[in-house]
Amino acid sequence: AEELGVAVADIDVKLPNTAEIPAMRFTTGSQSIATHARPMARAAAALREALRHRAARQLGVAPAALTDGVAGFTVADGRTVAYRDLVRGTPVVLDGAALPDAPLYTFDSEREHRQVGRSATPLQARDIVTGRPVFAADVRLPGMAYGRAVQAPLAGARIVEVDDAAARASPGVIAVVVDRERGFAGVVAETPGALAGALELLKVRWDRPAPFTQADLDRAVDVDVALARGKLERRIVDDELRAEGPWDIDLRLDLPVLHHAAQEPRSAVARFTGNGEREIVEVWAGSQDSFVNQKKAAAELGWPAERVILHTMRVGGSTST
Repeated sequence: AEELGVAVADIDVKLPNTAEIPAMRFTTGSQSIATHARPMARAAAALREALRHRAARQLGVAPAALTDGVAGFTVADGRTVAYRDLVRGTPVVLDGAALPDAPLYTFDSEREHRQVGRSATPLQARDIVTGRPVFAADVRLPGMAYGRAVQAPLAGARIVEVDDAAARASPGVIAVVVDRERGFAGVVAETPGALAGALELLKVRWDRPAPFTQADLDRAVDVDVALARGKLERRIVDDELRAEGPWDIDLRLDLPVLHHAAQEPRSAVARFTGNGEREIVEVWAGSQDSFVNQKKAAAELGWPAERVILHTMRVGGSTST
């Protein structure tokens, strides 16, 4: 909005799926603004300047003769041209790998900002408070079935016995799925109500692992223990260093263990379409890294990643724990 000289409310933000954009970095770890703000501003600034050149040709003046206006440009003689008039019938397409240089208004401390530093309504705020569908659990597809698993009492718990007779006989149940090797037991039903009723009837007995001690937890997150076992993935990120040559560490920073916990019930919706080798699956899920989840789903199915399309839905929130 700052780069284009428009109101924040006039920016239509779309959550794309993995088939619509190239793989990009995650938006997590409180790094979104630091990582994405400048590339986003650069793209918007490049669009502004492309429109400026188009406006200059239309008005018969030099690009430098155009002054930034609200969603458009003005000339000293009073003539104006709006963005909408410049793109009508001829969209502007920019190559993200070869954006032209353009001044970035957002990061110009000498410039009077029109949008940066001012209050604005967060994206989808009105939809959230009015109950409109913005989360994965809100997605409804024709002929949709509903499934949920029984929560294991502890990480590492193994299924010892499953009594699913009553659950299978419950009205509206499509299937009871049990995978002892992976510690999974769940129900697929025609409606959310039928699902909830059948889950109450599904009896699972677990073999609980021995309780963890603090010492166990300390060993589990000890970087040096993982390094000694060769189980810690690592790589040199400095392009000037050669991994195969001699090198040493002159500074070590140990950070506390950090995990993001979801602040809403996790859910996803999947739809399989096509047939034969070209069958694809579309997944609707709240995520801060759609491409990682795309790869995980593809690995689970034994498919190439391009046969999995992940539609990014809003995340209810996450917190570091």
